[in-house]
Amino acid sequence: MKKVLSVMISLLFVLIASNGAFAKNFNLKFSTMSSKKDPWGQQVLRIAKAVEKNTNGSVKVTPYMSSKLGAELDVIKQVARGRIDMGGFALAGASSIIPELALLGTPFMFDSNQQYDCVLDNHLAPLFEEMFRKKGLKLIAYSETGTYSTFSTKPIRTPADVKSWKLRINQSKFSVLMWQSVGANPVPLPFSEFHAAIQTGMVNGGDLTPTFYVFMGFPKLAPYLTLTEHSRQPGFILMSLKAWNRFSSAQQKQFMDSQEPISGLRKQIRGLDTMMAAKYEKAGGPVHHLTPEERQQWEDAVIPQQQKIVEMVGGQSERVWAMIQDGKASCKK
Repeated sequence: MKKVLSVMISLLFVLIASNGAFAKNFNLKFSTMSSKKDPWGQQVLRIAKAVEKNTNGSVKVTPYMSSKLGAELDVIKQVARGRIDMGGFALAGASSIIPELALLGTPFMFDSNQQYDCVLDNHLAPLFEEMFRKKGLKLIAYSETGTYSTFSTKPIRTPADVKSWKLRINQSKFSVLMWQSVGANPVPLPFSEFHAAIQTGMVNGGDLTPTFYVFMGFPKLAPYLTLTEHSRQPGFILMSLKAWNRFSSAQQKQFMDSQEPISGLRKQIRGLDTMMAAKYEKAGGPVHHLTPEERQQWEDAVIPQQQKIVEMVGGQSERVWAMIQDGKASCKK
């Protein structure tokens, strides 16, 4: 009888432990280049609050805003190595670890947001999740950065207007290729150096989402906004596999249940991009909407370079490219 009772008690302890009753406590560092005031920083704060609530306080997330833990390209390496627990990353940062991701931001690739969402969610997501895993990263959730447009200290309408023009771009060789294809002089710089670069004349403009453009005060430095809408930019919330694997199975489920549906954030960010551009224009800001003829000039200059981007990426880029094309064919515009 004593032996049976002992076995039953042991089984009970195993059951309780598996459900997280004896799970360890964790305080995770979350790095982001966003601030508390912007939509992405607000998202991080909401996630941190939800995680603490859903795990009954056993997992806490401490956000480090405004790149306090370092520049994005450095931080993502630290997360992969387990030295920083997790972070939110734009496409430029994530593609420094998984180069094939850069294909998502290929200029003038997708015909609509709906087509882009369908291809990413239904055709590419499982492959990218596995790619991250092999790099020591757990893909917690997709985020949304918005769609890049162009701004400058002078009006821009067609590719001819950026000939030899110095434009700050993210630190990606694929962005370099795009702007070189239209005759510009691209200058890769960390985002933290962007303001100073315009103020000193090092660059004459760059590309960002309208939301970032307005939030970060760029209209005062480079007032001409042209809605080229040339590159859709996903975001990624990533965790070190070392941190993830320390969770109990219950904590892992609770953590994932704390994430927000990507559809809501996409709607918010895209709506915000539209609102910010309209608000700036209504206030007298020089906002230019491309005519169909002008857009065709941009596409004619850039689209022929898409295959070069695939070749530059290497790795599984041919496979990813084919999956994108297949996805586009099956997804509505």
